[in-house]
Amino acid sequence: MLAACDKVCITPPLGGVWPDAFIDLKAGVLDDVHARLVLIDSDGQGAALLVTLDVLNVGLPELERLESALCLASDLPPEAVWIMVSHSHSAPIVGAIDDYTGLGPYWQTVCSLLSSAAGALRGQLQKVRLEHGTGACYFNVNRRLLGPDGCSMLPNPDGVCDNDVPVLALRGEDDSLVGLCYSYCCHPTILLGPQISGDYPGQTSLALEEEHGGVALFLPGTFGNVRPHLVNDAGGFRKCDPADAADCAQQLQAGVNAGLESAQIVAGDAISARRVLHELPLAPLPTVEEIDMILASQWEEPGDAVASHQHQGLRRWAQTVEAAREEPPSSMSFRFSALSIGSVQLVGMSGEFFLEYGMQAQALFGDHTIALGYTQGCQSYVPTDRALVEGGYETGAWKRFGQLAPFAEGVEAAVEAGLRLLLLSSQAKEEGKNDG
Repeated sequence: MLAACDKVCITPPLGGVWPDAFIDLKAGVLDDVHARLVLIDSDGQGAALLVTLDVLNVGLPELERLESALCLASDLPPEAVWIMVSHSHSAPIVGAIDDYTGLGPYWQTVCSLLSSAAGALRGQLQKVRLEHGTGACYFNVNRRLLGPDGCSMLPNPDGVCDNDVPVLALRGEDDSLVGLCYSYCCHPTILLGPQISGDYPGQTSLALEEEHGGVALFLPGTFGNVRPHLVNDAGGFRKCDPADAADCAQQLQAGVNAGLESAQIVAGDAISARRVLHELPLAPLPTVEEIDMILASQWEEPGDAVASHQHQGLRRWAQTVEAAREEPPSSMSFRFSALSIGSVQLVGMSGEFFLEYGMQAQALFGDHTIALGYTQGCQSYVPTDRALVEGGYETGAWKRFGQLAPFAEGVEAAVEAGLRLLLLSSQAKEEGKNDG
C-alpha cells in the first residue's frame, strides 16, 4: 500500500475576505485551523483521497465545488473523494445553516489550495502498512434528557454514548508515522469563540502531529446527540474556556495513543469506494398558520449576530416553503458512503446523524467499521423516531438548514434502508471484482 499526506492552513482571512462564522473571527486566533489530506493507493487495486476540514459546516453547493476540484486534481471519481468537517463551532461556517454561505473568495481560495495539495500527493506516495486499533476517551455524554416538560439539552449519563476512539495508522518502512486517522463521537462545542479554534479535534490533531510527526486527521463520528460532559454546579452544561478544550484534547490524545499501542496490521490492501443517494421521509409542509407563528418573533430586535442570522434564515426559509406548496416534497435525499480499505470499513452519512445510526451502521457492516457523520455535506440533523416524539433542539433545528418540512415517522427505517442499500452495493462491487 502507498500513501501520502499533507496539511494546509485555512485560518481566515484567505482571499482577502473574512468568511461567515458564529463568532467575530477578527477577535484573534487561539489555534490555527487546517485542512488535512491523505491519499491512499493500493497500487492497482483502488485509491481514495480523504480530506478533513476544521470548519463548522459545508453546504452542498460548496461541497460540490471542492469535490469537483479534488476529483480533477487527484484523477479519482467522486465516491473515492471523502470530504469531512470537524464541526468546530469556533471555525468558519461554509454554508448549510441559517443565512450563512461559504461561497466567495475565502472558499475559492480554500478550494484552490486543496486542489494544489491533492495534485501534488501522487508524487509523494511512499510505501506504508496500515494498522487499526481502538482506544477510549470519556469526556462525552448524551445531551438529550427527557423530563415532564419534554426533552431538554441536559446531560443524560444513561443515554446512548460511545467512548471508543478508533485509529488507523499509516506507518512507513522505517516504522515512522506517516499519517493517522482517528475518530471520536462528541460535538466540538467546548469553545464558542471569541477566538478562532479547531476546538478539541483541531487541538488534538496538532498535539499528535507534534508528538509523532506526520499528519493526523480527525474523522467526525455520528455525534448529533452527544456533546462534552462539562457542567456547572446545577448540573447543566456550562460555558467553557480554552483550558477546558486543552484538557479534553489531552484526554483524546491519550485515547489515540492507546489505540496506536493496540493497533494490528490490517488484512488485505484493496480499496473500494461506493456512494448511494437515498430518500428520507418528510412530514407535510408547515401550514400558513404555523409559519406565521414561527415568524412572529423574527421581527424582534435580535440579541446578537447569531440571532440576526437565524432571523434572516427563517424568513428566507418561509419564502422557500411557500414556493413549494404546489409540488410539496415527500422526502429529502441524503448521501450514504462506504470506503473499504483492506478489512476496515468507513461508513459516512451527510448530516448530523444521531449516534444510534452510527451504531446501526457498525452492526450492519461488521467488525472494523468506523461510522461517520458530517461526511459529503452537512444537510440537517437526522433524529430517531423516538426523538421526533420527544422533541428537543435537534428535532426542531430542521428549519435552520433550509429543510422544507420536519422528518416523518419512519425516518429510522429509511436510514436503515439506505445503509442496507449501501451494503448491497458494496457486496455487488466486490463480487464484480472477483468475477473479473
